[in-house]
Amino acid sequence: MTANKDGNELTIPTNQAQLTPLTSGKDLLTGTSLRLTGLPVNLNTATLTDQNQLTDLGRTVQMTSGIWPITGELHLNANSSIELAETDYFSGIITWQLTTATPAVTSLK
Repeated sequence: MTANKDGNELTIPTNQAQLTPLTSGKDLLTGTSLRLTGLPVNLNTATLTDQNQLTDLGRTVQMTSGIWPITGELHLNANSSIELAETDYFSGIITWQLTTATPAVTSLK
């Protein structure tokens, strides 16, 4: 929460994302996470886990639209039953819930 110049509280919405479990071919990879960097939010980085749960990404710090180059680093838990090769591809779905940082303004009287 922050306050405007009149002392009224303003709620700046939080951005969220969730990651589905990843697959590699026919194999379901469990215990994976994806560390995102370059987010236009106050945290700049966030780690999504494969639990398909919303993760708080922080509040938007930029008040402009644009293109944000976000990079990701995949982290895998040890799993002796899955064999990975250099040519393997991973797939999953990230669902974003982004909001504007424009606070609601009360009407003039």
